[in-house]
Amino acid sequence: MTDAEQPDMEADGDDVAEQAQLVVSVTGADALYTAAFSGLIRDIQRSIAPALRVRIPPIPAAALKLPPIRLPQIQVSAVQWDVYRQFAASIEPVLLAQREQIAKVMAGVAAVVERIYPENWHGVSGLRFEQLENILLDEGIPLVGVPRCSTVQAILDAPDPSGRRAVVGRRWRSILTDCEAALGSFQRRELRGQLPFASKAISALRDGHPEAAQALAVNLLDTVLRTHFTTDFRTITNNRPNGTRLELDDYTVRVAYAIAPVWAAYRQFWTSNGDPVPRTFARHASAHAVSKAQYNRTNAVLGVMLVTSLLWLCEHEAH
Repeated sequence: MTDAEQPDMEADGDDVAEQAQLVVSVTGADALYTAAFSGLIRDIQRSIAPALRVRIPPIPAAALKLPPIRLPQIQVSAVQWDVYRQFAASIEPVLLAQREQIAKVMAGVAAVVERIYPENWHGVSGLRFEQLENILLDEGIPLVGVPRCSTVQAILDAPDPSGRRAVVGRRWRSILTDCEAALGSFQRRELRGQLPFASKAISALRDGHPEAAQALAVNLLDTVLRTHFTTDFRTITNNRPNGTRLELDDYTVRVAYAIAPVWAAYRQFWTSNGDPVPRTFARHASAHAVSKAQYNRTNAVLGVMLVTSLLWLCEHEAH
């Protein structure tokens, strides 16, 4: 056997090592795809699902896993190895392109979420429809348009209804500042009649007159609803004991979240039936059951927040 016919043992060793690297590279593609698409599904679940009130079922990683590509462990010629090398090289730009496509999809998801949610929710984490429904529809804490993002986050992070009211009570000054800034930005002519009274309610609170502020806010609330929400007035204020719950799915996201606290504020009660005067902000109690139980600074702030939130909705959304 001549020297030319002798097998190149060192070259064979390099080929085997290169073959092993190629197997790892190719079979690792399924892990890359699994990680990429699993992360995409998780991000969509966390961001857009609560806004659309659609529950996207979890997809196990195994369902996304690609079958491994195992190259045969055989001696191959230099030509064949060159084909394998070209194949491995061709996979890399495909994976990079997929990564770019996923990034574009997530950017699109973020843009959709920003259009769906009000601006003061941008940057808020942990938004869940069930929790939002409880806070807005049952507890009556307005969150659309005002207050600022950090206060919205603090309210969402509070452990229970009393904790959320405590956040409003502690941050009442900054909340009034947020309401004042929002009111000053509104441009629609239809709102000019109500804006000065909302500002006067804020001034009354700052001057140490929460009772006057709450009385003005609750009457302004009724005016805003009867002026700008005539079609839905009876539906969103008909909160009777054992009655039909307001169906938020009948409205677009921003409208639903803005009007939900109205439902809570118009909860009916009857002292003639022995019902206690509500301690949370309530339109009927403010008008027909003036008492220390109903009139307090936190309720006055909630009244101003609700009026501001509805005017914000009128400014930004067509009815």
